[in-house]
Amino acid sequence: MFAVLALTAASSRTAGAQQIWIESRSPSDRFVVLSSAGDTDAAALAGAIDGMHDGLSALFGGRLPGPITVKIHPSREVYLGANPLVARVGEADATIRRARRAIDVYRRPAEAGPAAAALERDVRYAMAHLFIARKSGGRMAPGMQEGLARYLADRPSAEEGPGQGVVSGVARLRDAWRDGGLKGWDELSAPGAAYLDPEVAQPQSLSIIHFLVEVKGLGAVLDLVGVSAVSEGWRDAFDAAFSRSPSALEAAWLQWLPGYLGGGWQHHELYVDGVDRAEQLIRSGRYEAARDRIIATMALLEGQDPGAAARAKSLLDRAEQGLVDSEALLSANQALEDGRYETAESLAGSLLGRDSESESAGRAQEAAQEIARRARIGRESEEALEGALVGSGWRSPIARREASRAVNGFSLLGDEISAESARNVYGSSGSALGPLGFLLIAAGCAVMARNVHQRRFDHSGVSGRDVLSTERRRP
Repeated sequence: MFAVLALTAASSRTAGAQQIWIESRSPSDRFVVLSSAGDTDAAALAGAIDGMHDGLSALFGGRLPGPITVKIHPSREVYLGANPLVARVGEADATIRRARRAIDVYRRPAEAGPAAAALERDVRYAMAHLFIARKSGGRMAPGMQEGLARYLADRPSAEEGPGQGVVSGVARLRDAWRDGGLKGWDELSAPGAAYLDPEVAQPQSLSIIHFLVEVKGLGAVLDLVGVSAVSEGWRDAFDAAFSRSPSALEAAWLQWLPGYLGGGWQHHELYVDGVDRAEQLIRSGRYEAARDRIIATMALLEGQDPGAAARAKSLLDRAEQGLVDSEALLSANQALEDGRYETAESLAGSLLGRDSESESAGRAQEAAQEIARRARIGRESEEALEGALVGSGWRSPIARREASRAVNGFSLLGDEISAESARNVYGSSGSALGPLGFLLIAAGCAVMARNVHQRRFDHSGVSGRDVLSTERRRP
């Protein structure tokens, strides 16, 4: 797992010609972590880095080719000396990010926060860049790539909130907004934009991704990465991914930005807000939207925040069960509308007694109860009509009574075709039957059988709760 390597480092502004590196490998051997002697966080990083990779891999749909060298430089000065293409501008380090098999980070000063957390964030940021550059063929707009990498890397926790880099970046962005110093999206998307006033451009790019995820969804933003590889330019890529022009989106972002600067920057759709929002969606019955949001969130949380990942998994189970129950409720309602009363009663009955802690689950229980009640009326009416036909002879008082029950039951359900069949039996059961009477009964029974098994209606948009107000009509 560990080995000491003597490697000749590039000349540094502050360091000597030789650097002794300690090697640690990730469990998968995909990553080789090199650190200075005495770096106590390198081994922990090597143990966690596979989880970071797997979370991003689940989002982007592919793995990075290994092995990948992760070099932890002891200071920013040493890092800059080893990476001459990186421009140092105040707090920002600017460079063009390409697909490669190396990640370079450095130890941040104590004021940047806990060393291990800052190190993981920087590695996740660099790794996100590798995924984006690989999937986009290196053709994603520089500003948008920068913003998305930061969005995926700056993982705030509910307890600690965003990192210090986000806080100071928002302060600079707020000043630029007040002073008219914001960059146009064309500027952020031009070649070489990575070096364009990075102290403002980087937090501005992050705000744009927050906006796009909020209004278009993470899936559309990830689509932007893929379509960038085959588009003529960044504007064509935006049109394809968002079905809206970049100019219109930029104008909407400018309207949205004051809220972000006023406190919205403290929220994160995926990490902190994603799980809470998913629970709200479940409570409102939007199970599919909740499931999609949780899947995206879990991919990033697994291996990074086990507690939050476990909560997300529990919510995913609830969302998927809600989808199953919703489909069963729709099927029960459809069976009721088709006159398949026994099937409708069985399907609705299977949903009764389920956990109804949420408002949506409570409504589903009420709808299932109503479907079961109406289906039971239909089933009992069918049994009454069958009893009138075969139970005690055509002209007995019992046959007339059972036919009357069937008429009332079918009429209550709005099943006029079956009700008319029952009326034929009722009208014929009180008098002597001639050939015409037998013919009416036979015709009524045939119509009833045909419609019980063959009637279909277009019920697009009908949900379980709509059964209270939906009635079948004669075709």
